Amino acid sequence: YIVNTDNLREKFSAKYTFMRIKVFVGYWLKGQASRILAQFDTRVAQTLMPTIDLLQVKFLSDEINKRFVQKLRGDLEHDLNVLRSEQETQEQARLKTVKDPSSLAQYPLKGSNLAEKRAERFLAELSDLLDLAQAIMQPLTDFALDTEIKGLFVEKQFENSYQEFTYRLQVRFKNDLLALLDPLSQRILKGEHIAATPLPALDALKAQYRKAQDGIESYLPFIKRVRDVDDQLSKFRVADMLDIEEQLDALEWTRLKKFPSGDPRRQQLREFIAIQIGKTLDEKGPTSTKVEDIKVRIIDALRAGTPYKAAALPSPEPILRGLQVEVDKFIRTLK
Repeated sequence: YIVNTDNLREKFSAKYTFMRIKVFVGYWLKGQASRILAQFDTRVAQTLMPTIDLLQVKFLSDEINKRFVQKLRGDLEHDLNVLRSEQETQEQARLKTVKDPSSLAQYPLKGSNLAEKRAERFLAELSDLLDLAQAIMQPLTDFALDTEIKGLFVEKQFENSYQEFTYRLQVRFKNDLLALLDPLSQRILKGEHIAATPLPALDALKAQYRKAQDGIESYLPFIKRVRDVDDQLSKFRVADMLDIEEQLDALEWTRLKKFPSGDPRRQQLREFIAIQIGKTLDEKGPTSTKVEDIKVRIIDALRAGTPYKAAALPSPEPILRGLQVEVDKFIRTLK
């Protein structure tokens, strides 16, 4: 085809047609598409790769990529495939209708920028998406770093409480940022230009979480009480799974010792305690007194900028006492 085009066309027309359409149109456009998609991927990696290893920022980046960027990439790849099919069909028709095939250019698409033109709209949308993603990711990065720095000055007795609840705030912040990003990204994917700044809703969200960050200190003593109850309940669950009775919390161990080893009532009681603790830790209660319910209400209060008030949240200790009452009731039913 390259060194003796006329001979190939006249003596081996099928091979000539294949080379012209599938190689110098189809394969050429496929190569252009691969180059454009590689550039697309490079821009995404450069923008969405977090510069600092922060877990929730990584999750946010991955979610943006999965929900919006990869959809755009799929649309771009599909459109480039459509372009290749269109051009192959056009070249096929041209070969059938041309009176003098020797008048055709040897390389049909030499110097053509068809693929780049077809990709322009998608790449413009990518630019808007990535600018918006950067604007959305930066506040979460700043928030995560600030909480880590402030954590260095938290009293030792409250360190675990602070770490758990600042992490929970990061999770909620990430979800709120995604909720803000979603409708804007959908509009971009429909072809609308959306500038990353100014975004008043993002500014309001940043201020909201700065206030939550500042307010967490007043909640720490109460959070510690909630975690202490949580820890006592969780200890039984872990020891029960490991089948090590001696490591059970005093609450359960003293009650289990009412029955000698090997007594079926001892196993019945142990199973009952495990079920009740599972409900207390995992299930949402109608009066919002379960452990996880209280934790969620603390995050809600922090997110709303509400200062700590003891009367506004249920005490965690009655959860433990209520469990003890249920266990003692059950013991009395064992014969």
